[in-house]
Amino acid sequence: MDSVQLSIIIPYYNGLEYISRLIDSLSSIKYSHEILIVDDGSPDCSYQELTNQFANNRNIKVFKKENGGIADTRNWGLMRAAGQYVLFADQDDFLNPSIINKAIRIAIDNKVDCVMWSTEKKYPSGDLSKCDTVLKETMLSREEIRKVLVPQLLFGNQSEYVTYVGHIWAGLFKRKTIQEGNISIKRFYSYEDDLLFVFDFLNQSNSIKLIKDTGYYWFQNDKSTSHTRGYIKEYFSGGKKYYDYCKSQLIINKYNAELINKYEIFARQTFAICSIINVSKNENVNNDEITRIKEYIKTDETTIAFNKKNITGMKSRLARIIFTALRFRLINTALFLPILSFKKNAIKRKLYEQ
Repeated sequence: MDSVQLSIIIPYYNGLEYISRLIDSLSSIKYSHEILIVDDGSPDCSYQELTNQFANNRNIKVFKKENGGIADTRNWGLMRAAGQYVLFADQDDFLNPSIINKAIRIAIDNKVDCVMWSTEKKYPSGDLSKCDTVLKETMLSREEIRKVLVPQLLFGNQSEYVTYVGHIWAGLFKRKTIQEGNISIKRFYSYEDDLLFVFDFLNQSNSIKLIKDTGYYWFQNDKSTSHTRGYIKEYFSGGKKYYDYCKSQLIINKYNAELINKYEIFARQTFAICSIINVSKNENVNNDEITRIKEYIKTDETTIAFNKKNITGMKSRLARIIFTALRFRLINTALFLPILSFKKNAIKRKLYEQ
């Protein structure tokens, strides 16, 4: 058994206001652990402050690296982790230590690849709301992971086991599984790195334990980048790489042809709509980007994805109506897409019905 049972990786950037709350929430972890705080090139005095603040805590290691973004920072910490299991936490969030202790015990006793818990959103007012909710405590086999959790992550729907799969901080991950699968945090555009890591990990997993308890609290910080999303410059090129990567991994991991075909349709539907929603958020219209989206929409593959046969599995015909409008009047979408942009997730749910 490794001497360190848990590595907690915290990407950090200008977060002195919040970091103490997170560290305090980890103080009751009774298993051997290390806390890796990785400062992603904060321009202020953060590194020195952190070094001084935690100088007497043997479990905490503070590092500083050149700025490279959250995915790069998580990978940097992952490469230096020594624990049997890895937990990712963001600087302005906090955890439930009793549930983390429970999860570590379950993970070690059962030698599972992952333990997933429920998560909740915590607001500055003190109010809580559900985020990822485990509906059924169970042990999932490799076959069940491939049959239920992987499609759930890809299509963003709810299963009988859990309401959402894809947040990197919603569980413990076995480091050996990460190493053997050569898994790292990938980012093709902003905000999808959680999904890709969890997706890759699920494809390598043989057993996952689900527990209903809330182990993680996602603080709703208005200053956080996850709460200030607007136009994503790299979405069209990066989003296409994201969907292509997921499809390629389904093929490599030998999923059935029916799932791969469903994902191809879903990916084209979702990417076409979300590309338009994204470009509508850009105050300075980019004609080159609009041209690329028009060309994508007019391809035979995308047209097939939106034909009547593939619409029948959807909750409504909204997607086809939008697609038709975009295909022939794309340049005028600024008139109505800002209205749709705030309903992005709702639109995505309407695009596919499992």
